[in-house]
Amino acid sequence: MRDATIEGAKSLTGQALIENRPMGTDVAEAAKRFPQLGEKVARGSQTSITIPLTQGGRRFALHFFFEKRPGAADDMAARIVDLADKFRPALVRKLSEERIAWLHSMVVNADDAAILMMPDNTADPASPLRIAYVNPSTTRITGYDAKELTGQLPAMLFADPAEARALE
Repeated sequence: MRDATIEGAKSLTGQALIENRPMGTDVAEAAKRFPQLGEKVARGSQTSITIPLTQGGRRFALHFFFEKRPGAADDMAARIVDLADKFRPALVRKLSEERIAWLHSMVVNADDAAILMMPDNTADPASPLRIAYVNPSTTRITGYDAKELTGQLPAMLFADPAEARALE
């Protein structure tokens, strides 16, 4: 790890992302270039280690500020990167769970009908789609109970036989 400056970077994050490597920085020196670090200097930070990361196509950096310069900053940065790699699957899973919960909340609370359909046989793309889930608004709008709709062909929701045949 080496101290470096790159024209164009407007922060330690930007600098680490441009170089795409962990960086050890003397905070007082970096504050001359990045004035936003003045608060860190005032609070006694002498050294920072900045670790660039990419997750889900997004790039960001973790910053660690130290009152004393770590003896083996390179080793510490490598350990941090190792830890980030170990935690990454858990973070991805957590983000996925949050997105699913958000989507579920949208569907359940929607005023419009929402119908999730799944193929009878997922291995066969030509397999007919059947209703796997309906939200409460669907039952209110159609008059059918969720249990009555689940597993049925969506054509049952159409009064016109021609529409039903087109959907099957």
